[in-house]
Amino acid sequence: MADAVVAFGLHFLWELLIRESNRLKAVQEQATELQNDLRRLKSFVKDAEARARDLVGVEHSVEKLVGHLVEENGVQVVSVCGSKILLTSRNESVGLHPDLRCIIFRPRFLTHDDSWEVFQKIALIERNDIEFEVDDLTEEIQQMLKHCGGLPLAVKTQGIVMVGSEESTIVDVAEDYLEKLVKRSMVLVGKRNIVTSRIESCRLHDVVREVCLFKAKEESFMQVFNAQSSVLDATSTRRVAVHLVDDDENEPVIFQQRKIQNLKARALLYITRDFHPWILSTRSFRGLESLRVLDLFGAQFRRPKLHKSIGKLIHLRYLSLKETNLSVLPSSLGNLELLVYLDLEIYETMVHIPDVLKKMKKLRYLMLPDELSNKTKLELSGLVKLETLKNFSLKHSSVKDLINMTKLRTLWVCCAYGNLAEGVLPLSLGASLKHLEELMLYNKRNGQEQVQPSKIDAGAFVSGFQRLNQLRLDIEIETLPNELQFPSCITSVSLSSCVLQEDPMPVLEKLHSLKIVSLELNAFTGRKMVCSKARFPKLLTLEFWILDNLEEWVVEEESMPCLCHLEINDCRKLKSLPDGLRYITSLEEVRVGWMENAFKDKLIQGGEDYYKIQYVSYVVFHNCSDE
Repeated sequence: MADAVVAFGLHFLWELLIRESNRLKAVQEQATELQNDLRRLKSFVKDAEARARDLVGVEHSVEKLVGHLVEENGVQVVSVCGSKILLTSRNESVGLHPDLRCIIFRPRFLTHDDSWEVFQKIALIERNDIEFEVDDLTEEIQQMLKHCGGLPLAVKTQGIVMVGSEESTIVDVAEDYLEKLVKRSMVLVGKRNIVTSRIESCRLHDVVREVCLFKAKEESFMQVFNAQSSVLDATSTRRVAVHLVDDDENEPVIFQQRKIQNLKARALLYITRDFHPWILSTRSFRGLESLRVLDLFGAQFRRPKLHKSIGKLIHLRYLSLKETNLSVLPSSLGNLELLVYLDLEIYETMVHIPDVLKKMKKLRYLMLPDELSNKTKLELSGLVKLETLKNFSLKHSSVKDLINMTKLRTLWVCCAYGNLAEGVLPLSLGASLKHLEELMLYNKRNGQEQVQPSKIDAGAFVSGFQRLNQLRLDIEIETLPNELQFPSCITSVSLSSCVLQEDPMPVLEKLHSLKIVSLELNAFTGRKMVCSKARFPKLLTLEFWILDNLEEWVVEEESMPCLCHLEINDCRKLKSLPDGLRYITSLEEVRVGWMENAFKDKLIQGGEDYYKIQYVSYVVFHNCSDE
C-alpha cells in the first residue's frame, strides 16, 4: 500500500515538474521575444533621433498619427511584431486596397513659418562660415520656400542643396549650374580647357537668346539699353545692361553715367563690341546704392582716379575694373566689405591702391593690377576665403600673407623685389596651400627700375604642392625639377625665360599625365632638343616661342602619339620640322609664325618637307619673312 502511494506521489510530482518546465520554457521564449522587440525599438529610437531635424514643423501631424496607432484596445506601445500595419504612399488607393475600414491619415502642409524653421534647422543653424549673411538672402529664400508649397521633403531638399553649395567653391557651384544648362541644350559650349575640361567660353543659340530676351522683358527681369538712347527708363527693373555699340568703330563710345539712376538696381553691366574701350563720363555713382554687380570692363575715365562715391555701393558682391585706365583707387573702396569678386586687372599704367583690401574678408577672387606704385603696400593675410589670387607681388605684400590662404586653388606670384632677403619663397608653402591647382611664378622688369629676380630651388618648392596640375615658371632657374619632384597629377607645364642649358624634354616626357607643354622666351638656350620614343603618352599641345638658339629638334618614332596641336613661333635657327612628325597621325593643327620663308616653303604643298604634315587638316602660316 505504501509503495502504491509513493509511486502515485512520484508520478504526480513528475507531471507537475513537466508542466512547470513547459511554463518556464514559454516564459523564456516570451522573454527572448521581448528582448528582441526591445532591441528593435532601440534601433528605431536611435534612427528617430538621427532624423529629428526632419520632423521640425510636423510635430502636430506626428502626434496625431501616433494617436491613431495606439487609441484602440488600450494599446500603449506600437509593437514591431504587432497587428497594426502602417502603409505610406502618395496614392490614397494604396491604403484603401487592403482594408476599406482603414484610417486614411493626411499630414498637413507646413505653414510658411514652419517651412522657414525647417530650412534654418538644415541649412543655417551653426553655419558661421556661410558665404552671405542670412539677411542678404532672406528675400530669395522666402521666394524659394513659397515654391515648395509647404511640402516638408521639398523644403528639406532645398536646405540640403544650400548646405552642399556652401561646401563647394564659388567656381564649382557656378560650373555645376553651367553644365546643367549645357546638358539641357540651353547653352552651347564654345571651348573647354584641355587640362581641366572646364568650360572657358559659351554661347546661346539665336532662338534661345531671343526667347530669353523676350521673357526677361515680359517679366521685367532685366532691361537692355543702347548707349545712344537719350532717356533710359531703368526704374522698373533690378538688372540693367547697356550695349556700347556705335556705327563708327574707330571712335570710342561715350556714355553718361547719370542716365541711369535706379535705387532698386542690383546689377549694371556695360557690354562693348569686341571688347573695345569706351569712355565713361561720370562724377559719381549716386543713385546706384543697391547694386550687387557692377562691371566696368574696358571703361576709360576722363580722370584716371576712381571717384570716392564708389564706397557708397556697400552691397556690391562683384566689381570689375578690368582694362580700365585708372591709376588711383580711393580709400573708400574699403567700404565694400561684402565683395566676393574683385577684378583690378589693369595694364599699361602704374596703379596705387590704399591698404584697404584687408577689410574685404569675404573675397573669393582677387586679381591685382599688373604694376603697382612704389608706395603701395598691401596687407592681405586676413583674406582667408580667397580661392583665386592673381598678381600677388612680393614687393608690395609679405609672403607670410599667403600662409593663411588655405583655400587657394589658383595663385600667380610676381617674384620681383628690391631686397633679396625679403623675397625668398618658403619651401614649406605647399604644406599650407594643400588645395592649390594652378601656380605661376614670374618676374617683371621695366626700364625705369632694375629689379633682382628671385632665386628659388624650383624642384624643392614645386614638390610641396601635391594637387598642382598647372605650372608656369616665368623666372630664371638653374635646373628644372626632376620627374619625382613634379606632382603626379601635373597636366600642364609652361616654361618662360628659365634660361635652361640642358634639354628639358628628358624630364618632361616622363610626366605621364602631361597634356600641354609650352617653351617660351629662351626657356631653353641649347641647340638640340629630343623627344624620345614612346614618351609623352598623353600630350595634346606643344608650343615653342622665341627659342633663339634651337637648331635641331628630333622626334623619335611613337613619341607623342596623341598630339593634336603644334605651334612654332620665332625660332629662326630651326631649319626644318622633325621627320618623326609624319608618324603622329593624331596631329590636327600646325601653326607657324615669324619664321623664315625657307622654313615655310619646305612645308607648303610641293615642298621637300610637305610629307611630314600632309595629313594635317589645318596648317596656318603667318608673318613669315626673311627679315
